[in-house]
This record gives sequence, structure tokens and C-alpha cells, in this order.
Amino acid sequence: MARYTDEERAQHVLMLEAAGYPKRKGALAQYAKKCGIPHPTLSRWYRHVQNPPPNKTVRKKKRDLKEALRALILDFTEHAHDAAKDAGLDPLTRGIGIATDKLLLLEGNANWRLEIIGLVKDGSMTAQQVRDELGEDLATELFDAGSIPAIQDRAPAK
Repeated sequence: MARYTDEERAQHVLMLEAAGYPKRKGALAQYAKKCGIPHPTLSRWYRHVQNPPPNKTVRKKKRDLKEALRALILDFTEHAHDAAKDAGLDPLTRGIGIATDKLLLLEGNANWRLEIIGLVKDGSMTAQQVRDELGEDLATELFDAGSIPAIQDRAPAK
């Protein structure tokens, strides 16, 4: 049985949070598969049920991670002009978007993807409205990430 330090457990708890857990369905299983730690173990750490990382360690690591994400976003935006010449804006804007989403999740704010998934799940918005607003490719990516089979099944035939 593997032993994890307080620092390692704190890092995994934060990565779960940055993945959208517990609000995003499938985030726990996806992260568990990625890191190789059984999902019940990660869940117990996150819920403070068994051998959780110390709160002080989690708070410090969270502060450090948020600071690193802010610095990364700032670096991306400061170098956007040069990067656009070399690789185009698509990879840069994707990186800014991912870093911003992770930062929002760590700050306890839902990102727009989670908000849209929530609106569709509670019936406030239809899948077709999402497709009309975002386009088929982005809507399909969003539905897949939200693990919403009913919405995935309603995708229009091509």
C-alpha cells in the first residue's frame, strides 16, 4: 500500500478541486485514473474522512497554486503578441482559458462550462439552445465533459 506525504495528499485534493470535484460529475473518476490513486482514497482525503491532508498544508498549497496560475495567465497575456506570430492565437487562448478555469474553480467560482451544464440539467436551457449559441463542436465537447448522456444522445444527425 502506497504512503503519501501531507504535501502529496494536499496536492491531490487541490487537483481534484481544480478538476471541478465535487460539482462536476466524473471529475473524481477522471482524476483518479490520471493520477493512479483509487477514487475511494481520493474521496476520503477530500471529505476529511480518512487520513486527510492537514488544512494548513492545503491552504498553503492552494495559495501557491492560485498565485502560480495568476502569474501564468499574466505571462500568457503579456506575451500574446509574440506568441501569435510564432504559433497563432489558438494555443495561447486555450492556455489562458484552461488556467482561468482552474483558477476560478480553486477560488470557489463555477466556470461558464459548469454553469451551462447546470442550466441544461435543471431544464433552464435546452441542448439546442447551447448548440445554437456555442456551435456544434463546442457544444458537443461541453456535453461530453459534463457526462450528460441524455444530451449526448440528442445531438442532431450529421
